[in-house]
Amino acid sequence: MMSANSLFDAIKQMRHLKTDVQLSKLLDVGPGAISKMRHEALEIGATIMVSIHEETGWPTKKIKSMIAEAEGFNGVNIDSVYLTIKEKP
Repeated sequence: MMSANSLFDAIKQMRHLKTDVQLSKLLDVGPGAISKMRHEALEIGATIMVSIHEETGWPTKKIKSMIAEAEGFNGVNIDSVYLTIKEKP
């Protein structure tokens, strides 16, 4: 199962980054946001997905799939999962 940690670590490895501060600059978010997403206090939303797509070239469907795996929604319709994740309180 891919977690937010694994997703961010894969991006860091791909782009040869050593720290989450470097990752946050790459994705144009504050370093606190990366930490909150790693600790599940903040969702990986559409804006960060677009940034990940722009910086990695990964299709958004692949990114959504990785997020779905992290949320435990493996093997279901990706688009409905994303909507469900966004509707969480």
